[in-house]
Amino acid sequence: MGIIDFHGMSPYIPVRFRVAKRTPGEFAMELMVGYCGLDCAGCLIHQATLERDEQKRYAMRSDVARICRERYGLSVETDDVGDCDGCRSETLFVTCSKCEIRKCATGKNLVSCAFCGQYACHLLQQIFIEDSGARGRLDKLRNHL
Repeated sequence: MGIIDFHGMSPYIPVRFRVAKRTPGEFAMELMVGYCGLDCAGCLIHQATLERDEQKRYAMRSDVARICRERYGLSVETDDVGDCDGCRSETLFVTCSKCEIRKCATGKNLVSCAFCGQYACHLLQQIFIEDSGARGRLDKLRNHL
């Protein structure tokens, strides 16, 4: 049994997982790695969803809204930031619900883009520019096949 480290963009939660005998799909879902390789478990939006303290949750959502405005040019206010349980769930952040990669993967009934015959497509290349760790996470999933 080996250990795989996944560290998301957020400083709040470093994530470590122990690998046991599981299918690649079960492995991907357990890790909360998005279809594209983003670390859903380490995402500030998901962490705000899990936060029980209302003041901390509001502060985290304010940070998300600011990042969306400053980094991505989106018109998002704190009250627009809802819950998100990762891209395999039905509880999604507004930008996740419109994600072309998610639409493609679900349309192909994939658990992850790591298992796609067209890996790594042009859509993934854009994600890899934004988060270089996404490729590493998907490659680790591919190696788990």
